[in-house]
Amino acid sequence: MALAPADIQPAVAWAVLIAAESPDFDFVIRMIGGPVTYLKHHRGPTHGLAALPLHALIIAGLVNWVLPGTGFWPLLWWALAGGLSHVIFDFGNDYGTQGYWPFSRRWIALDIIPIVDVWLLGTIVVGWVLTAVAGAVHRQSIFVGVWLIMAAYVALRFYLRRRAWRLVADRYDMTEACGEAVPCGSGWREERLTVHPVLLSLNAWRYVAQREGEYLTGMVWVRPGKVGEPARAENMQDRVVLASLKAQTVSAFADWARRPRVSVERQDHLYKVRWTEMRYEEDGYSPFTAYAWLDDELKLVDEGLGSQRPEKVDRNALRQRLRKELGKEES
Repeated sequence: MALAPADIQPAVAWAVLIAAESPDFDFVIRMIGGPVTYLKHHRGPTHGLAALPLHALIIAGLVNWVLPGTGFWPLLWWALAGGLSHVIFDFGNDYGTQGYWPFSRRWIALDIIPIVDVWLLGTIVVGWVLTAVAGAVHRQSIFVGVWLIMAAYVALRFYLRRRAWRLVADRYDMTEACGEAVPCGSGWREERLTVHPVLLSLNAWRYVAQREGEYLTGMVWVRPGKVGEPARAENMQDRVVLASLKAQTVSAFADWARRPRVSVERQDHLYKVRWTEMRYEEDGYSPFTAYAWLDDELKLVDEGLGSQRPEKVDRNALRQRLRKELGKEES
């Protein structure tokens, strides 16, 4: 926006702002179809690169109608740039997006930045503050500086992630078969090892390695080049797990999950099948979980979508984990 001529800046600002948020307008799916439908389609059609020109056409037309005088074509290009910035950053995080839609439903996730990156947001906020203090004279320089800093930050994270991946790959033998493990969702590329960002740290990363019938998950620190001891999670695929896919909730979750973990328990004469996403599961907590309850004949009794929290939170252990993630302690 700061690179635009001053006389069209208000209209450009609105075009860029709306376009940058437009891919997430799919939140209306949740309001209309509920959380399961939202899980199926979030970051799908509205995030496809092929859909961005349509976003830009609609937004440029509306802004030009409300704020005439700017011209349709300048607004179109700025709206396209705003939408593209959203999708490109979504490529970089570990949630991913179906950026090739409608030509492919494959998910793309480069695992470079967290879903919410506080350092990127902080850089933007500092840029806003400097712009307000310095005024319009230095606005363009601040704009360019902020984007250069963000580009350098993302490049650094890309390098550190590659280092972290290599440390884990060198530790574990990833050549053996996966056995009867539940595979990743149909839209994901098969990967035996993935490394994921941690919310507040550049040095600490979380890894998930798939081996025969189980996942190994733990932390890796680029400096001093240490791979933490893994937690093992069984992930066997049996008749009860397959029967749970009859639940619409579980079916949608299994299609989306990139690193699925499945556990089966017996409770009150029922099978309780819990699906979680290993990218985000830690210390007994998972923000992404699907359930199915089956009777002895494996008929669906109930299903649900939510989270699984530990009964008690060990605050000392939580503080210790946060220190490790920030790279302050590697022991």
